[in-house]
Amino acid sequence: MNRLIFLLLILSSCGEPLPGDPFVEKQFFANELKLISSDINDPRDSSTFKQSEYTLSANRRLLVRLESMQSRTGNTVISRTKRMYMTVSSAALLSRSAELSASIKICPMKTNWMLLATWSRPHPFPTNSSRWSRSGGDFEEQECFSPDPSYPNAQADTLYFDISDWFVYQLQSRSINYGLIVTSTSEVTIYGDENLSKGPKFIWTEF
Repeated sequence: MNRLIFLLLILSSCGEPLPGDPFVEKQFFANELKLISSDINDPRDSSTFKQSEYTLSANRRLLVRLESMQSRTGNTVISRTKRMYMTVSSAALLSRSAELSASIKICPMKTNWMLLATWSRPHPFPTNSSRWSRSGGDFEEQECFSPDPSYPNAQADTLYFDISDWFVYQLQSRSINYGLIVTSTSEVTIYGDENLSKGPKFIWTEF
C-alpha cells in the first residue's frame, strides 16, 4: 500500500473529511440464494430458488452467497468507518421493525453448499460431507450478526448487517467463501433474488 492510500485510510478512519473523496461505494446483489426448510425435501423444489420473495421462520432459512466475491473485492477498504454490509429487505419492516430487528440474523456458514441444498443436506452427492453436522445448516449462533442501526441513510424497509469481520477472516485471510445464512425466529417474508431492487445485496467501499 503506497503512502497516499495509507494516509487517506488514516484520515478516513478518524472521520476526517477527504477533499475529492477517492472512495467509491460498490453494491452487488447476491447471486446464489437457496431456501432450506424442514418441510421441503426435494432439492429441486422450484419454490426454493429464483423467487421474488422467501418466507423465513424458525424452520425456514435462506442460504446466500455472492459467487466469485474474491474477484470483485480486490480494492475493498475495511477500516473503522469503511465497513462491508449485507442487506435484507422486507415490506414487513415498515410495521414490525423492532420485532424483526431482534429476530433476523445473518450467520457465516461453516460448510460449503450447492443450490441443491436442503434442510438436512448441503448437497445431494454421497460423500463424507453429504449431511450438515446439524439440520438447518452448519453455523455457530455466537458468530451471527445482528442489524447495525448506525448505517447512514438507511431505508425503512431494509436491515443492514456489518459483515466486515466475516469478510476479513474468511475471504481476505483464508480465500474461503461458504457464504452466509439468513435466520429468523419470527415468520417474515423477505425480498428475494428475482426482485430487481430489494433482493439481498452486499455493500462495500473501494479505493
